[in-house]
Amino acid sequence: MRSLLKDFKSYFNGNKVLYRLIIINVCIFIFVNVFSLICFLFGWTFSIDYFLRNLFGLEAGFSNFIWKPWTLFSYMFLHADIFHILFNMLFLFWSGKLFTEYLGQQKLSAIYFLGGICGGLLYMIAYQIFPAFENHDQAILIGASAGVLAVFFAIATLLPNYTTQLILFGNIKLKFLAVIMFLLYAFSIPSANAGGQIAHIGGALFGFVSIKFLQSGTDITKWFTKLFSFKSKSRKNMKVVFRSNENNDEIYLKRQRMTQENLDRILDKINRSGFESLTADEKEFLYKASGKK
Repeated sequence: MRSLLKDFKSYFNGNKVLYRLIIINVCIFIFVNVFSLICFLFGWTFSIDYFLRNLFGLEAGFSNFIWKPWTLFSYMFLHADIFHILFNMLFLFWSGKLFTEYLGQQKLSAIYFLGGICGGLLYMIAYQIFPAFENHDQAILIGASAGVLAVFFAIATLLPNYTTQLILFGNIKLKFLAVIMFLLYAFSIPSANAGGQIAHIGGALFGFVSIKFLQSGTDITKWFTKLFSFKSKSRKNMKVVFRSNENNDEIYLKRQRMTQENLDRILDKINRSGFESLTADEKEFLYKASGKK
């Protein structure tokens, strides 16, 4: 038991954003269901599930959202049932492992949370502009699916020719898997879970767009990474000596341009021929550019 708690603490406190996200989601789910079980066994009428959904779930109506703005973030940590959280966490673990291998831990958290926020925003907007959703302002959205799909579609955009193996279907490239999933979500909007499908699409679109911007030289998640950086910014022992400000600035800018040009070239090569086509030096450069420790 002590070893289990030690491993749990190590994963949560370490520089493992992927494991933190999974642990937080699972712990919240366990807490809700344990409390619900206690209420049932003792015959209490209080429903913590209903209470938390109303307090932390994202309602479709903007008038309701104004009074509970935190729900645009908190809805991502509530799940309907065991299958809901199981699928989300397994898919997050699989796509997140691949994502962090190429883009690092902090960018994973940025894509996950911003993707979830975009999914929630698209859900609210759709419920306001489409007649099919009239009088549905009380609909409540929960689940991490939008953030999880943002991570998957981001890595599928970065590595479209990366091949994975699916049970019953065999080998399939990420770009084909992403297209199939996107179409399934779009065609499932008329179902009972319309809001969820719309949020899925919002998260997927953000993941796709963020990598397209990154490949063009613009990191649209940079502000989020800086704002919620977990790394210490103190550098007490660091000393910097400038012999010539002008020359050092020119050298720095030149190196930055060369680094960005090399990164763009490698990403283009991955898009054309897949990660396997990279040389050992190119793989090492991409590893260092991802900022992983």
